[in-house]
Amino acid sequence: NVKVFLKYEDGDGDLGYAEADSLSMEVWDARLTEPDWYYVPALAPVGETLTINGELEITLNGTFILGNGTSETTSFTMRIRDRAGNWSNTVETPTITIVEP
Repeated sequence: NVKVFLKYEDGDGDLGYAEADSLSMEVWDARLTEPDWYYVPALAPVGETLTINGELEITLNGTFILGNGTSETTSFTMRIRDRAGNWSNTVETPTITIVEP
């Protein structure tokens, strides 16, 4: 697994959802053609309008080697959609090396 720390700031506090089946974070592995989706819990009380900021810790589960080697490199690109449907800025990780356990 890979842990990523993202700093955020939101002027109206509508990042994340109360419902765990609401997937609002899009994460692209540079080696793949489709993104994975992650749940982000509500970062402020739903219905409140307030400025929030902080740091999210995201665990990217199941990172794996696609080829036949013992190591591989990739990067991850991610963004978050708020409850109003607006997308955040896109953030890309540095290159990450995945090694066979």
